[in-house]
Amino acid sequence: FKPFVYLTAIEYGMSPNSVEYDEPLEIDGWKPKNYGGGYRGEVTLRRALASSINTVAARIGASVGPQSVVTTAHRMGINSELNANASLALGTSEVSLLELTAAYAPFANGGNLITPHVVTRITTRGGKILYQRKGTGLGQIINAYDLGAMNDMLRTVVQAGTGRRAQLPNQDVAGKTGTSQDYRDAWFLGFTSHLVGGVWIGNDDNSPTGRVTGGSLPAGIWRQVMSEAHAGLSFAALPGDTSSQYADNYGEIPISSEDQGSFASILQDLFGGRTTVRELPTETRPQRRIDREERRRRRQQELEASR
Repeated sequence: FKPFVYLTAIEYGMSPNSVEYDEPLEIDGWKPKNYGGGYRGEVTLRRALASSINTVAARIGASVGPQSVVTTAHRMGINSELNANASLALGTSEVSLLELTAAYAPFANGGNLITPHVVTRITTRGGKILYQRKGTGLGQIINAYDLGAMNDMLRTVVQAGTGRRAQLPNQDVAGKTGTSQDYRDAWFLGFTSHLVGGVWIGNDDNSPTGRVTGGSLPAGIWRQVMSEAHAGLSFAALPGDTSSQYADNYGEIPISSEDQGSFASILQDLFGGRTTVRELPTETRPQRRIDREERRRRRQQELEASR
């Protein structure tokens, strides 16, 4: 669910390089904790999403307002009722795998809302078409700059974050892992420009799993299925405007100790054993950066108009 929180923040004027703080946080008596404990201090939004840092997501959700996050999620295609409270930022409102996967589709298709469907055509035995699904979707709901920023961050989840097991050869992959409290649910939602897929693992009786996380079995299953599904498909970059992404102010993201074991061989091959990955920065609003307070005011007007 966190991408909807981050998309709201991006639409309020933040960027993947904006800095937030991973530190103890209390909101109306609620104290979100990070997986594995510990805090990292200053982090960019890109690193916070890639590492699935709970305190940063909660802090951002409180900053933009839970109701704004609800509005974003519903705009993306989530139909379930969402509770506009602080913990919503961590995905505490239940949604189905189908609607969550469909809500990720705009990240993959250029920002266009879709409605999931099963039947595309019905014909008689003789070939006469009785039904043919028509339409080109429900229109664009994310602008190109915001889409570029989101795909930059969600790509990092797979390249150097919690979703590394979902990497596909010769494809531009992005996605997000998710693990609920007590390991009752483990998710991976991933996409390329060709296909979107969602994987959920859990027990039918809602009992805890054997400590399954979204970045383990779900990401691995996604990779196995998508490897077959992408056979013969050419490379296609994820959509979104990145016209000023390749500026000169390169930054370095340190690889955490828990990442080094599984990522060591890649680092050795690509960077000669360096322990940092140089990452191209993303400034996704050239000439169109809107002051954050002005963006906030506009969003508030939109919310009031929709009531």
